[in-house]
Amino acid sequence: MENIAYYAADADKFKVDEGYETAVNNWGNLSNSQDGFGWLFSLLDNLAEVAKGIKTLIGLA
Repeated sequence: MENIAYYAADADKFKVDEGYETAVNNWGNLSNSQDGFGWLFSLLDNLAEVAKGIKTLIGLA
């Protein structure tokens, strides 16, 4: 029981490593930005739409 009380007292002292937090934030920024990877995701969405149109055109869908 002593350990539980010890950890409960330190629960508000939990800290995420700054390097990890920065990496997650950077990935989020790159993924959502047209200057980052956002353009790639947009391109892949467009290619999926083109592929769907081609499948419909040749009668596969």
